[in-house]
This record gives sequence, structure tokens and C-alpha cells, in this order.
Amino acid sequence: MSKYNSIAISGLCCTGKSTLCQLLSDYLNYEHVDIGQEFKKMIKKSGLRIEQFGSLPDETLRNMDTQIIKRMRSETDIVWDSRLSCYLARNYPNIFKIFVHADMETRINRYISRNNISRADAEHLILKRENEEKTVFKRLYSIDDPYQSEWVDFSLDTSRNDPQELMEIILSHYL
Repeated sequence: MSKYNSIAISGLCCTGKSTLCQLLSDYLNYEHVDIGQEFKKMIKKSGLRIEQFGSLPDETLRNMDTQIIKRMRSETDIVWDSRLSCYLARNYPNIFKIFVHADMETRINRYISRNNISRADAEHLILKRENEEKTVFKRLYSIDDPYQSEWVDFSLDTSRNDPQELMEIILSHYL
């Protein structure tokens, strides 16, 4: 029996977060809460592009995070999927917090395949989004690095293994 009852996965754009979250959710029969998709819906509704999410009012951004934290405190059997999920879950020892990362070349190639754009455009958009996120996270929470090891139980490089192998690695630490 695991000491954890939920999983939070954080990582930068195109590190395989959502793929792993969906696989784990299906395997464990847990709910997959894709916080990033909720933000994307809110951003689209406001007429902004994802790289401009920091233009949303701070209160709106914090309110969404506050709602997630409330759910993390009270709900179980969930896979939390977002850039900040490990940070948001940092005070909950019952949530297994995973940071996924991949080398930039892998991330660029994943972005290209998802969006059918040039390599230069993919790299530009990834870096633009990361800079926006860094600025917003600093402004909202006074954090320079939302992926600090002190908030993470496990770190995993997703560059070299396929998603099924990565899921099995995670499960060997979770269960």
C-alpha cells in the first residue's frame, strides 16, 4: 500500500507531463485533473494566446490556484497535471510530487510534431512561454523556480524512454 493517495506532475512545456498523467490516470483509475487545460480555456475566452496568460488579472490566476489547493487538501485518487502542481501540493505529504524534464531538442521536436510549425518557431514559442511563466510565478508567489527539489519527491528525464516505460518507473516509486 502506498503512503500516497494522489500524484502531482510538474514540468516545462513538452516534457511529457500530460501524456504521463493520462497514462497514470488510466492505469490507476484516478481522475486526471489537467489544470493547464483549464487555464487554456480561460485564456482563450479572454482572447489571449497561451504565451500571454500573465495578462490575466493576478486575482483570477490566484483564485484558480486556490481552488486547486482546496481540492488537493480534500480529494484523493487524482493525478494533478500542471506546471505548478508540485508547488501547489508542497504542503501535502500524501501527494506524490514528480518533476518531469527533457532536453531542449526533445521538447522542440515534440512541439513541432504537435503544432506542425518550424523548428525556429517552436523554440521561440517554448522560450517565450517559459519566460512568461517565470515572470508570472515570480509576481504571484515570489518564486524563481517552481520546480525546486524541496517540493518534489521524484525527478524523471522523459527524453530517452517511451511513455509506457516512464509510467512503469513512476509506478515503481509510487506503489
